[in-house]
Amino acid sequence: MLRYIIGISLVAALIMIIRKLSDGKILKKHQYALWLLIPLYMIVSPFLKVNLPILEAPSVPVVTTQTELVPENGTSNVDAEPIQPVNIDQEQTVYPEINKNTNVENRVVENKAPVNISGLVKTISLSVSAALIFAFTVYNFGFILYCRRKRYFIRQDKTCGLKIYAIKYKGTPFLLFNKIYVDEKSDGNNEYIICHEACHHKHGDPVWIVMRYLILALNWYNPVIWAAFFLSGIDCELACDEEAIRLLGQDYSAGYANSLYEMLKQQSEVTFGFTASTGMRSEFKTMKKRIANIKSPAKKSYKALALCMAIIVAFSGCTLVNPTAAVPEVDTTSNVPFGDISNAKIRLSNNGIVPCVFDADENQVKELARVFNASEWQEAGVDFPDDLDGEGVNIFVDNNGEYFQLFFRTSGYVKYQRSGDTDTKLYKVSNEAEAAAWNIADPKDPSTIQDRLIQLQAEDFTPEGVWKYVISESVPSSSENNTSKIAIGSDATLPDPGILSQSYPATLNRSIDADYQQKLTTGLLGSNYKKDSDSDTEIMYSSTDPSLPKRYIWINKTNNELHFYDAMVTGERGGEYKAAQMNMLPEESISLAQEKAAAIVGQDRVSIPSQSGLLKLRISLKDQATYESATREMDAHVHVFERRTDKNISILDGGVKVRIGVDGISDLMIDCSNYSNSGSDTITPVTLDEALTIASGICYNNETTVFYAELAYSNWCTENDNFNLSWHIVTNRGNYVVDCVTRTAKCDVDTY
Repeated sequence: MLRYIIGISLVAALIMIIRKLSDGKILKKHQYALWLLIPLYMIVSPFLKVNLPILEAPSVPVVTTQTELVPENGTSNVDAEPIQPVNIDQEQTVYPEINKNTNVENRVVENKAPVNISGLVKTISLSVSAALIFAFTVYNFGFILYCRRKRYFIRQDKTCGLKIYAIKYKGTPFLLFNKIYVDEKSDGNNEYIICHEACHHKHGDPVWIVMRYLILALNWYNPVIWAAFFLSGIDCELACDEEAIRLLGQDYSAGYANSLYEMLKQQSEVTFGFTASTGMRSEFKTMKKRIANIKSPAKKSYKALALCMAIIVAFSGCTLVNPTAAVPEVDTTSNVPFGDISNAKIRLSNNGIVPCVFDADENQVKELARVFNASEWQEAGVDFPDDLDGEGVNIFVDNNGEYFQLFFRTSGYVKYQRSGDTDTKLYKVSNEAEAAAWNIADPKDPSTIQDRLIQLQAEDFTPEGVWKYVISESVPSSSENNTSKIAIGSDATLPDPGILSQSYPATLNRSIDADYQQKLTTGLLGSNYKKDSDSDTEIMYSSTDPSLPKRYIWINKTNNELHFYDAMVTGERGGEYKAAQMNMLPEESISLAQEKAAAIVGQDRVSIPSQSGLLKLRISLKDQATYESATREMDAHVHVFERRTDKNISILDGGVKVRIGVDGISDLMIDCSNYSNSGSDTITPVTLDEALTIASGICYNNETTVFYAELAYSNWCTENDNFNLSWHIVTNRGNYVVDCVTRTAKCDVDTY
């Protein structure tokens, strides 16, 4: 904000200087036009900044004594375990998240928390501006109502076409929008007054005067803008005088000047001020200046005008310069344990729920190098003090093949580990170094790094582990350099080769099956049900049949999916009942789910159980013993039944999902769509190898194994009602869909 205040003040001051120096050398309308640079600057300055590298002096580090840094129970020679990441429950890891509560401001000692003076001042300034704008609006609304109620029509001027009204207003004649108002005792026939106000209308001054008040309200605290406000008002009148004389002719200048003089002698009893109107009368000094200009009009010099504009534009451009830090001269004699990092490759990370890292850009590396190398790194034992439990941020450094991990906590403590070492060291650094690490590694706006996140396995969250992973920004093109990073497992379930050689419709178009949807609703809720809510995207019904209590249906209007829920089965109707454990494997419960769901949706909708669902469950639970134990202890199992075309190709997400417990079905997700061929286009599916190459373009990992692959129709990539022929690929690191039509890929980023 300070940069803006200084910039607009300098621009306004320069216009005042140019205005003084060019007085009499350029036309008044050109002099008046110079003030347009102020609103232009206000519009442009927030968006246009010219970056100019400025070499900054290194900051002075904060040095503390060794006695203050070493905890009572810690010495620098004690061995410690390597830094370990937070234990991750893989079932719950769905999307890379950033812990929004790990900002350094929330962790610093209370008496060191900085007060955001700049933000407070900005808030006060904008609040006052809003109040002034509101007051100006209300005040002028009242003024307009007064004029409309008290005025009466006199005539319409034939020359300018403006209507002239009389009003009880003993003061200067004025223009309000496109109407001229004169005192009721006047006949409205003074040609000089009419011509002057017509010139205001011609110049669009009713608009510019509102803009002047708006600029003043937004910069109310700036005395330079106040001066610019009054001077631009004077120039407005001078420009109108000049234009009126031009229209009337120089022979009328004496009469025009005399009208100004006579108006000056009249006693004004103006009851309104700060209105969006333009008047002819001014203060004594201004009227004297206006009369003098009529007697000695300004010269018309385009050279002088061009020079003025060149000076103002050049100077204004300088105010838009944004100083940035140049490449720092790093002090290689500093105490940073890993040496100079100005040329190091850094990956930054927060140590949140999901282990993930993201690449630092060049400016971040330079800034960290400047701050880290300017700080003193004092050894402080091997472990954090007891009161520093909680989250931290990690910074990983690759310095010419030597890897380091820095784990920052608050109070300036950093745990440091070198690749290959089993012991760690604790260091104390300056507050500036700590703040730089937190601000960059855990940004306040997570969206700035969301598209750069690289998800890791917990075991890879080590000094050297993060360097195994590479982000690909786009789907790779076909070339020998684009080898697939996704390997097919030895026991993977793959489609019949004969299916892959056939041609299929390129796209299926989805539409709603309203009759089937209505039939399901009645069958599940009974004939008596009520509508609970209806929005643009969803409609909800509940049963009113006493024999079918606590049953609900949600219908998604976007994808034609019907969701049925029975609270009487799960015990969620009030907490008085807990569903019993299944005590069976999913392979055993699937026939039970199929039988009960068939009675509701029809046997044809549940005739083909999905293999991928069970595979994903097995992958997430790692080994057979864990799989059996976990699934037997569940109070319900979830099964998916595929919907297929007449050529036996699965329609992904177009089937039935069943949640079955020992007491019956509690949830049903049913696709209520029709699928028809879209046009006559046919397509031969891309090969599985080519599909894996395309999927590699969005794969964040080097070691990914395919367990299951099938041809399917999917709208994952189109995200509309067009279901394209695609590959559905289940791996140990995600569930991929590769669109054979668009040759693009998406992953649900689940980690199984």
